[in-house]
Amino acid sequence: MSTSPGRNRILIAILGASFLITLFLAVQAHFAVTYHRMTAMSVLQDYATLAADQLRNRAQGAIAVEANGMLGDIRGSLPLTSSQSPVHFERTFTPELIFSLPPQPGGGGTAVRSDSGTVSGALLGWIDDAVRAGLAEANSSWYFIGLGGLSPEGTLVLFAAADGARPAEKPIVGFAIRPSELAPVFSKIGVSALLPASLTNGARVDSGVALRVTLGDTVPVFQSSQGSGTAGFRGVAAFAPMFPPLRAEVAIEEGMAGRLLIGGLPKSRLPLIMALAALTGVLLLAAVFQLRREHDLARRQADFVSSVSHELRTPLAQLRMFSETLLLGRIRTPEEERRSLVILNQESRRLSHLVENLLHVARSDRREIRITPEPVLLAPALRDILDGFRPLATARRITINTEFDETSTAMVDHNALRQMVLNLLDNAVKYSPSESAIGVGTSQGAEGKVRIRIEDQGPGVPVAQRERIWHRFSRLNRDIESPIAGSGIGLAIVQELIEAHGGRCWVESGPSGGSRFILEFSGHSGGTGAIPEYPTWRAG
Repeated sequence: MSTSPGRNRILIAILGASFLITLFLAVQAHFAVTYHRMTAMSVLQDYATLAADQLRNRAQGAIAVEANGMLGDIRGSLPLTSSQSPVHFERTFTPELIFSLPPQPGGGGTAVRSDSGTVSGALLGWIDDAVRAGLAEANSSWYFIGLGGLSPEGTLVLFAAADGARPAEKPIVGFAIRPSELAPVFSKIGVSALLPASLTNGARVDSGVALRVTLGDTVPVFQSSQGSGTAGFRGVAAFAPMFPPLRAEVAIEEGMAGRLLIGGLPKSRLPLIMALAALTGVLLLAAVFQLRREHDLARRQADFVSSVSHELRTPLAQLRMFSETLLLGRIRTPEEERRSLVILNQESRRLSHLVENLLHVARSDRREIRITPEPVLLAPALRDILDGFRPLATARRITINTEFDETSTAMVDHNALRQMVLNLLDNAVKYSPSESAIGVGTSQGAEGKVRIRIEDQGPGVPVAQRERIWHRFSRLNRDIESPIAGSGIGLAIVQELIEAHGGRCWVESGPSGGSRFILEFSGHSGGTGAIPEYPTWRAG
């Protein structure tokens, strides 16, 4: 079935439109996945912020309870003396020192270290300044949990309280701890408690959530052992002003998305979409290529039909003309009658050979070609073939010279051998000039191979086109407009049959400037006794 260029263009336009629609849908799918992913990432970020707020709120309550209890114990033990060790007031925190300050500035104060050592005046002065500045800023005299700063002896966190009922009469009491003393408060807060139960379904999520608390921006206070802390979803919450300047951070890893979100965090589909788009493009190109091949095949088939019609017209016209001459009794002499019969025989042989080629093409397309290789002595087989072909060569005034190795034996199917040799002889006659000669011979090749050569004195085959001539419907560029008839299937049939025998064929320049076609078969060393009688060729 042939296809018109217009129909091919319509198909290509439809395929191109399909590719553009596919590309558009792929882009839309990518945007949808990207939007879904951004929404999911925003939700996870909100979860991290919520968890940080929860961590801060729970920690503030726990710190306030512990500090308030310890401050009450210190106030109940006033006045402070050097014999009172801070460890006596230990609860969750282990105080570095405890202190009491007079209600009004400038009255000195008392401080006791945990190692019963003396508190320097510089440290006590720093404590007095820091606590009173904190109380003034908080605008509170009843209860104050305050600040962490760089004291003369390093970073300390101060907790202090004044009696709101009689602030001018009661001393201010307090204690100082190292920042690391706050860690137990945070370690007691479970990670699962920071997220709503509706999100975690009661499951522990410690492995995917990391907690971190710092004093200010640099001093580490607490770092959870679970979680890598490298997640992209990070929530930060600062403590209230009445507390030390702590920052609570919660980091949620991407792997937690599957447990906190229905469907998890959508993965990017861009590589898959790009791969599908590329595959669609490749399929489009393959379809266009196939359409071009179909169009080229249709053109070749049309040329083939035209060539075959041309080849059939001549023998059919000859057969009709001479048969009518015989039927109408227009023959005047016995010599004319014999000449007419010879021409009828020649043209019927040519027509039979062409039909055999066409039948082979049909069987090859249906994969019905069957060969039965057997040992055949080539010299007598080729002589039998040449006897049938010689009248066609004589009609063109072309002689056939032979040079046979009488011992050459090959494993071939005799019917296939006949068709191959006839095709090559037919080509040689077509391209050889009148009054020239065709050479046919056999020889022993390397590694036990046997070769058949057929030489002509025609124009030869250009080196650049020696591979293409074996393809179906292919003809040399110089012969497309030439009056020499040809279907373009003869050499293709030769190659198919020789390859079915496990052999090979090729063309090279002949000694007289024409072409030399060579068929190479596997040899047989069984002797003439193993050679069957060569049968008569039958088409089909």
